[in-house]
Amino acid sequence: MNNKYINIFLFLFILNSAEIKALNKTQIPMAKTEIPSDSLRISHLNSRLAEIQSLNKKELSFNEKTKLKQEVKAIHKELRSHAGRGIYISAGALVVICILLIILL
Repeated sequence: MNNKYINIFLFLFILNSAEIKALNKTQIPMAKTEIPSDSLRISHLNSRLAEIQSLNKKELSFNEKTKLKQEVKAIHKELRSHAGRGIYISAGALVVICILLIILL
């Protein structure tokens, strides 16, 4: 009884995956657009931040100020994502690595 349900499930799964592959082959390929390099994007974001900082914010309305704040936060978030491309090791993983090194050496 269980074997019957497993076979039906596998058959439907295989049938569904084959349908997805067939759909992907018939799609029209999209035109490739040039993606700016990271350094170009970072320099553009930095220049936009400098432009925002040079604005006279006393002349802006409340809505414009909030939109600028949101834009600055988004730019800072994107810059942080480009800068943080390191490897992070938790304290527990560091302890396990040290213990393995002590045991192996």
